[in-house]
Amino acid sequence: MRNLLFVLSFLAIQIIAVPLSASGEPPGLDIDGGFSIPIIHRPLENKDPLSALHRAYQRYGVGTGAPKELTGLLERLELSPRKSNHKRDGSTGIVSAEPTHLDVEYLCPVKIGKNTLNLNFDTGSNALWVFSSVTPANQRGSHSIYVPGITSVKRNNYFWAISYADDSKASGVVFMDTVQVGSVTVTSQAVQAATAVSKNFVENSDVDGLLGLGYTKFNSISPERTETWFANAMKTLKSGVFTADLRPSAIGAYTFGYIDPSRYTGSITYQPLHSTSASKGWWIVDATKGYKIGNDKFTDVEGSQNGAVLDTGTTFLLMSEKVVKNYYSKIRGSKYDSGHGGWVFPCSSAIPILQVPFGDAFASIPPKYMIHTTVGSQKSLCFGSLQSLGSTRKHLPYIYGDSFFKANYVVFDMKNGKAGFAKKRD
Repeated sequence: MRNLLFVLSFLAIQIIAVPLSASGEPPGLDIDGGFSIPIIHRPLENKDPLSALHRAYQRYGVGTGAPKELTGLLERLELSPRKSNHKRDGSTGIVSAEPTHLDVEYLCPVKIGKNTLNLNFDTGSNALWVFSSVTPANQRGSHSIYVPGITSVKRNNYFWAISYADDSKASGVVFMDTVQVGSVTVTSQAVQAATAVSKNFVENSDVDGLLGLGYTKFNSISPERTETWFANAMKTLKSGVFTADLRPSAIGAYTFGYIDPSRYTGSITYQPLHSTSASKGWWIVDATKGYKIGNDKFTDVEGSQNGAVLDTGTTFLLMSEKVVKNYYSKIRGSKYDSGHGGWVFPCSSAIPILQVPFGDAFASIPPKYMIHTTVGSQKSLCFGSLQSLGSTRKHLPYIYGDSFFKANYVVFDMKNGKAGFAKKRD
């Protein structure tokens, strides 16, 4: 059952929860010069923190050195690219971000051709791949699917593939089609339609696909790379920025082409991107400033020379073993629990604020965001949002996942090669 969830507005741009029309199309209402799209709610699955942490490790190939319960983890495949002609018309756009159970993912409605799907907006990726009518019926599960229609053109002999060390994978073919996110429409966008999907993707029934917002203009389609959705959308936007405002157990929002001052307090602290951002296609900021736990400052920088990835596609905050041990040493009764696959602590214990490096500044994560969920039969243990990258993966950058985004309003400035953060308005 599709439910109506909320009303969200900014200046002349509005998103209003409305039912689908009889044809199944999102109604195109004009409201004070704005627009409307449906906000779709799906039944939420129960996801345990071990599975969520497993997926976080998979994204960055954390296997050796990670907890033994989490072996065989994914190697992240670096994706790669395309062209399009769009006129810059000064548009802006906003789209809702709905969390799944335990805030494991934040989903947004995206219209592709005539179909509306719930996609995971992922700043750590550059793909736009979806379940589709060319996905075998036994691999579709309960997902909504993309059905190529009169607006689509198949790119013959174009392919894509994502594969991981644990043998989970997805692959398929490419269509050019219209993709609408909020009020922003790209009329000729490469859509990666899955023709084969492994079991773990099928079973994650909340997510119909992924829309990558990584720091790159190109995706990984072969034989010719094509431009990402945001690279195309930038050509019509007032400004080459987008922002993320993810909320714990609540509707958040992504905005495109503008920064919404009602969503943060104080000023935005901007920092240039790390020197490796362009080559890796990730939003990476410098992380060598040290970190703070409560009133204590630590200057050791183990692993921080690789920077920190701003990644909405990862649930946790992942840092070096040393940082993690130092943090949990400040929490009474904390321990690494092999049964739960991560660091836990009594929920009654006092939790210190953590300040993580963000270029030349520190971004704060209040205690309430340092708890991912409760675990155990009595629910008296808390599973921490901060977890270790492992003892042997010192070449990896820190990963600032959704725990970071719950605490901070984050600005991604593609045009000027920088990122910023501000204290979120409650």
